[in-house]
Amino acid sequence: MTLWDASGPPLSVVGQGSQNYLPGRVIEAGEAWPRLRAWWSWGQYLLPWGVLLLLSPRRRRRAPEGKGARRLPPLFAAYVGLYAVLHWLLPLHVYDRYLLPLLPALALWLAWHPPTRATPLCAALAIALSLPLAWAAGQGHTPLASDGGRFTGIDVLAEHLNTAYAGEVVYDHDLGWSLGYYLGARPRIVLVWLADPAALVDYAHGEFAQTPGAVRYFVTFQAEAAPWLAAFQAGGLHVQQTYGDGQFAIYALSEQGG
Repeated sequence: MTLWDASGPPLSVVGQGSQNYLPGRVIEAGEAWPRLRAWWSWGQYLLPWGVLLLLSPRRRRRAPEGKGARRLPPLFAAYVGLYAVLHWLLPLHVYDRYLLPLLPALALWLAWHPPTRATPLCAALAIALSLPLAWAAGQGHTPLASDGGRFTGIDVLAEHLNTAYAGEVVYDHDLGWSLGYYLGARPRIVLVWLADPAALVDYAHGEFAQTPGAVRYFVTFQAEAAPWLAAFQAGGLHVQQTYGDGQFAIYALSEQGG
């Protein structure tokens, strides 16, 4: 990606990711526990492998010497801890790929432990810990490295927005930078991210007050639209679906009676 960005493409992968990765706020109190559970649903897959690395047979070797060497394990631990806390307290998407930057630090941290004597019990325990996860992964029963087809067709959606909705203002919450990436370097719509249904309703009313008779659009996963639609109707917005492909949906929003 660095080489691609250095070549000066019209759309910077690193720039696009950085722009959408930093949300500029911390989570609210009600988000803390659900986000912790969601991250644990991914992080639990690292636990057996952490134990496996700790118990894996190792050759005896001389332990590192010097103050610099002794400072490295606390640095690894601080990096892992800070990374985990930031991804919990910032409203970032809970994706398994966001755990990947932890792996080098975890591997180095675990490898830095003083050498231990390998015993048959340790070897047997390491195998026992690895088998269930290896079997589940081999059978495709783990959700790791997959979004379950959640974003399948988002490129088609982006093309449709750029053509059929050119010049329109489109509200979004769930699709984020994934949609922004496929809209391209010069999107033909104005994509506005909003934090929750209440914020979207307030924002829409503000725009309608400035531009009476205007229409705004909302794009989301079709299966997850119900809570948003209920909030729109309760907030005094007229809602009409204008696009749906079974995966994604677009809704036109306007003032009731407008």
